[in-house]
Amino acid sequence: MKKFFLIICFLSILIIGIKIEEKIPEKYINSINYLIEKDIIKGFSDGTLKVNWAITQSEFITLITRCNLKYKKDFIKKDFFIIIRNLYQKIKAIFKKESAIKFSEFKDKWFHPYLIEYQNITGVDKKNIEPLSYINIYEALYFILMASPFKGEIEYIVFPFDNDEKASILISAISHKYFLEGLSFKDRLSRGDAFLLIENYLRKVEDAISN
Repeated sequence: MKKFFLIICFLSILIIGIKIEEKIPEKYINSINYLIEKDIIKGFSDGTLKVNWAITQSEFITLITRCNLKYKKDFIKKDFFIIIRNLYQKIKAIFKKESAIKFSEFKDKWFHPYLIEYQNITGVDKKNIEPLSYINIYEALYFILMASPFKGEIEYIVFPFDNDEKASILISAISHKYFLEGLSFKDRLSRGDAFLLIENYLRKVEDAISN
């Protein structure tokens, strides 16, 4: 009996020590490699990316913000308008009391600074951000467009979206090539589809800087 118990313990240690592998669909591989190279995404502690899992608003906003922060200095050098916009955001924050306690209920969460930075960059109303809720394709495109130069087209849209607002988001995303074919319109956006969107967004950021 004692020998059997030792064997079970040994096997358990082996299983725990094995790195869990994940079969990643072909369509995600290029995006994942690109985003890892750019230090935008990181795997879970077990070495997987869980591409089939649903992604939350806080995770998606974090990825957008990492893209912006990566090239923040280049943007400031490139565009005087961005300097003015950032100054405006800082001045507005001084006169807006709630800015001192933005997302205070999440202040101990890893994504808290990313939420604040994203809101400072975009001016998105706090009521349109529900960090722990799962995101769908329309919300994902909304958050991307609000971080882009074309935010004025959808700036006054408020959650939850009605059909007309969804149409506006989709039309704007398609016209500015932020929408990709093959994305799922399910209630929850997968992490894999999120990576496709973020790769596309980051490439547009890089194009804007280089041109």
